[in-house]
Amino acid sequence: MRVSKFQLYLLLAGCFIILCLLYQSFWLFTKTTTGKVLGFDKGESEYDVVDVMNVSYVVGEKEYTDFFLRNGVKDTARQIQVEYFAFRPEWSRIDSFTGNWGMLIALGVFFFISLTIIFLIPGLIHPNATFLLSKRFPFLYIQGKK
Repeated sequence: MRVSKFQLYLLLAGCFIILCLLYQSFWLFTKTTTGKVLGFDKGESEYDVVDVMNVSYVVGEKEYTDFFLRNGVKDTARQIQVEYFAFRPEWSRIDSFTGNWGMLIALGVFFFISLTIIFLIPGLIHPNATFLLSKRFPFLYIQGKK
């Protein structure tokens, strides 16, 4: 299938949006419980120190403990809503806007800025280039016009 530079941009952006919405759709089938904040800590990452909180929550008869990014939770918070999968309670996240959408928004901003820079900077991709998409390797082939 042949697509233009603009069509490929829209196709890649659309695929990213669909994958994000598909990921979020799985979280529609979760349950919510109240977790107890055990404490706040400084987690170590490769580049910087990250604020995390240790939260304990109970599902059925079993207690789970996990670390989450603070996402603006105040030091005085003692309880917080935790969202989890009924079939896999150890997979959880904080039930807040930042907990639900924060990572996807950050990834989306990075992805769209990178994608836009790649497609808009003159000289990286020829303005009249066409792209061949195939089911076999190489999946994407660029044909530049002179």
